[in-house]
Amino acid sequence: MEPKFNQLLNLLNGELGVYADQCVQVDNIWSRLIGGPTLTGNAIDLKQNAGDFYEWIDNTPDNFPSQGDMPVFGRPYGLLPDGTYAGHTGVSSNNSNKNTMEILEQNDPNKSSVHLHTYGYTGCLGWLHPKAIQGGEQNPPTLTDQSKFDFGSVVLSENSGGQKIEYGILEMQRVRSMLIAKDKKIIEYLQITGDQNTEILNLQDDKTGLNVKIINLQKELTDCQGHPAVDIPTYLKTLNFWERLKLVFS
Repeated sequence: MEPKFNQLLNLLNGELGVYADQCVQVDNIWSRLIGGPTLTGNAIDLKQNAGDFYEWIDNTPDNFPSQGDMPVFGRPYGLLPDGTYAGHTGVSSNNSNKNTMEILEQNDPNKSSVHLHTYGYTGCLGWLHPKAIQGGEQNPPTLTDQSKFDFGSVVLSENSGGQKIEYGILEMQRVRSMLIAKDKKIIEYLQITGDQNTEILNLQDDKTGLNVKIINLQKELTDCQGHPAVDIPTYLKTLNFWERLKLVFS
């Protein structure tokens, strides 16, 4: 099992994010890699759709998934517009136990590429266990750029609009080119967002400077208003003749 799981890691290597709204696709590639069927539907549908190649094991306090098993999470993962849940899934590594499980997955957080993620068992319904692994590994075909997979269709989560997307059959080289395009768009988006954040910070600095100037002007105005006005006639009365004459010709 370890060599096959490592092959899956090396094959995906943080990619496949173009299908970030389809966590099932990691399971799908794993299923084909070990000689299993193409998986369809959302994660929550795997128990019914996986077929006889897999055994369903319920989540209980005394068990945990083995490497290569595919845990399925229900609520609160993948809320759909109709109020139901698409669920979430991935492929278990050999670092799972009764308290936590580590799975190879994507789309958690939303739109993330393939990575290892550690979960507790909250929301976990159970997992698919390949029956064929119990009696020894099969010899599945080697994956190449020309390998084809039926990625089917999926209903996106509410956060992604809730629409249905048809992917159909794609070659791995097509998937790779889509990944490159996706990564470029993400980089461009992050650059634009970073520039906008810089502009916002500069505007905030300008606003702070203006506020300081306004405070200083208000203080000067207060000082002027508090200064007593000079009574000119009274002031002149205090001067003698020569002092008044000096004022006239000065």
